[in-house]
Amino acid sequence: MKNDFLLINQILKRSGKVIDNGYLLDLGKILLIAAGADGVIAPEEMKFYLELFEDLHAPARVIDELKNFDWKEAKLGTYLSRVTQFDVSQRRWLLYQSIRIVCADKIFEVRERKSTRTIGETLGLDVQTINAIENLAKLEHFLLKTRLQLFGSSAMDYSKPTEPCCEISVKNELLLGIKYISRFTLMNIGKTMLIAAGADGEIAAEELATLLSFFRGLGGTPDMIEELKNFNWVDENIEPYCQALAGMDLTFRHRMFYITLKVTHADRDYSAIEKIATEWIGEQLGMISSNISAIQGMVNIEHAFYDMIENVFLKTV
Repeated sequence: MKNDFLLINQILKRSGKVIDNGYLLDLGKILLIAAGADGVIAPEEMKFYLELFEDLHAPARVIDELKNFDWKEAKLGTYLSRVTQFDVSQRRWLLYQSIRIVCADKIFEVRERKSTRTIGETLGLDVQTINAIENLAKLEHFLLKTRLQLFGSSAMDYSKPTEPCCEISVKNELLLGIKYISRFTLMNIGKTMLIAAGADGEIAAEELATLLSFFRGLGGTPDMIEELKNFNWVDENIEPYCQALAGMDLTFRHRMFYITLKVTHADRDYSAIEKIATEWIGEQLGMISSNISAIQGMVNIEHAFYDMIENVFLKTV
């Protein structure tokens, strides 16, 4: 799926609108009130929420105002009345994001569900659409659980390395099931993905954007991102990078292979040579062929799911 900024920008462009500070503030306050419907905003919900607004390129002053917003005393109807003029795609997107945020702590509490359904009803969405969007959010959560079961788990997933490390964003923590990653390992992953994405002789803009999005979400700092951008993937041998990663826990290598697949699929042109390159990476990482095939299948299913999500928001007839 497109990242949140690209998707909502496409929705707004079609309706002749732009993302401005007023739009972001109204949107942010609605989502906060929904997340607090059970009387508390869990740390996971707040972190997911703030990461969404970073994805939407919200300026610091907007984020500061949202952090200080008294959602406990605010009335949902007050803010919903300001956005009822949104076109149907925006309203569907708003409902979907509200469900994603309240589910970030892995609990969809009764009062939270009532609150999100109130949002959908106030926005003029019919019951069938509300149910469909709620079920899409549940399906996304099911895919998440299936993915993590496919990766497997180990004690290392939430242990902090002793070497310099990066803390992973909530979205990527949910996606991958790990919380920390060492800087050295992250750079090896980034360079491996670049070489794999360029196996067909070029790195498409979509592939680079996906790679950098993952890299930032995995805790990559500006200096690390700059090093990655300047990396000469054309003349580099991928083997030493794979060897450096091959000693990692097997469940971690499964995650690494998954990210590489997501990057090489990002331009929707998964060439034969990219397929050969990624399968070779899987073998070098010590993965058995059945796990390689299973994770490839998982990525294909996810692409079909996110195509469906985009159709829900971008097609209104």
